[in-house]
Amino acid sequence: MKKKKILILCLLFIIIVIGKSFREVIVEYVPNINKYEEIKHNCPGESEVCLKFKNNQELEKYLKEENPRKKFDAITLSTYVVETSSSFGILVFLSPLIMILLVVFKIHSDINSGFIKNILTREKYSSLIKKYVFIASKIALIIPFIYILIFLLSLFLTGFNISSISEDMVLRPEYDTFKYNHFFLYGLILICIQYILHFSYALIGIFVSFINKNKILCVIFGYIYFIILCLVYLIVGAFIFRDIIGFNYGDINYFNLIGNYWFFNDLSIIWVLFLVVLSVVAVNYFILYLTVGKKEKAINMYEKQNS
Repeated sequence: MKKKKILILCLLFIIIVIGKSFREVIVEYVPNINKYEEIKHNCPGESEVCLKFKNNQELEKYLKEENPRKKFDAITLSTYVVETSSSFGILVFLSPLIMILLVVFKIHSDINSGFIKNILTREKYSSLIKKYVFIASKIALIIPFIYILIFLLSLFLTGFNISSISEDMVLRPEYDTFKYNHFFLYGLILICIQYILHFSYALIGIFVSFINKNKILCVIFGYIYFIILCLVYLIVGAFIFRDIIGFNYGDINYFNLIGNYWFFNDLSIIWVLFLVVLSVVAVNYFILYLTVGKKEKAINMYEKQNS
């Protein structure tokens, strides 16, 4: 029951943050839809909102050119929510913590209650680890859910407008041209990359679940490890690859695992992104094997906690 409560609380938190992100963007960038609807339904007439129009031609021009649902398309709205809202920025920073938290609360009780010893009398240890990895892969599906939900909400709020692109709202033409012309391919690549990356974060929850009997401490240790991992990747990317090897990957630091919304204007840089996220998976798999990859190590860690 506690596992389900944690999952529900995490999903509720995600939905609230997404809602705040939309509100933040809409309040700042989208014209007042209610005001437009009021003018549309009451003008021409004696209402106060109609006084600003000198004649029917002005009114018709306003209704034609200022429709907020046409000025703000679904692609632009979803882009602004993900790339500009500070609320979504908080979610990006906390999403690795959510992955670790959900995995720990899912498997920690089995490991630290002694139940793992009973399991290993009937099941191979390798099969148990594979089961935990599969759990991590399922939990990471929350990330595609987030991006798909944002786009579906954007479609609904803009009246399913994906054709009338508002060019003056494009954030970075040097990066966004490819996205606007191939949005569904762009979105698919982004979701795949983010899923793989967060699967690697979920793996952290597996090996930290063995290190302490307290779930909260395991989560804290896991997030500290994540921060250290981010710092290592920043150093590797900024100094080793760029300064020493001389590999120039452009203005966007693809080795920044915290600010993990990347931009690309063609497919030539995609291999760098996939190599980075796959290397994170490989590193965390290696740490998993190093710490609890063998049955003897896992049992020893369990016995140390109970001695």
